[in-house]
Amino acid sequence: MLLILEVLLTISAWRKGWGPKALLPLGVGIAFGVIGAVITNSIVPGIVADLLFVAVLIAMLAAKSKKNPAAQVASTPAAEISQQHAA
Repeated sequence: MLLILEVLLTISAWRKGWGPKALLPLGVGIAFGVIGAVITNSIVPGIVADLLFVAVLIAMLAAKSKKNPAAQVASTPAAEISQQHAA
């Protein structure tokens, strides 16, 4: 059940503009979960990694991606000239 939530949150973060960066929590969470479970011979590190992964994805969805196409267009020289003429 938690895996479905993780996949849905990853897809949502990807679509919100995070792109491939949305896959980082999944990879890091799985790696730390598996390594921690092997070292401690327990499932607790895997559960903790899953919960942290979900929290990171929720934070990514709450935050805006730094990639903002509107801001990039407004900072081009042509856009600045047209804004100066409009004012």
